[in-house]
Amino acid sequence: FLRPPHGYQMKALQAKDKRTVLAYLRNWESQPFLDQEGNEQFALRNQSPIPVTLSFSMEKPYRLHLWDLDTGIEQDQGQIQRCELDLGVTSHDYLLALTR
Repeated sequence: FLRPPHGYQMKALQAKDKRTVLAYLRNWESQPFLDQEGNEQFALRNQSPIPVTLSFSMEKPYRLHLWDLDTGIEQDQGQIQRCELDLGVTSHDYLLALTR
């Protein structure tokens, strides 16, 4: 239904009746942490501003509620099915709630 934009990771959960979908989009760029020998020990999250466009392709229309988790702003995007939503250049994380 939605592929995460380049530079983002996504986790989604869908209700059994398929009437509700929750998706968490996280801005992610790996910043490796190296030891003294140059071996990667772990990676830190690095948020980088990038252009974000969400592309939806669903069989049935859903109502989209979008929360910007960095600002706390919630937006009702109305009914969507097959469309693109331009969020501009951002490093923010988002929660999407799709219901029908």
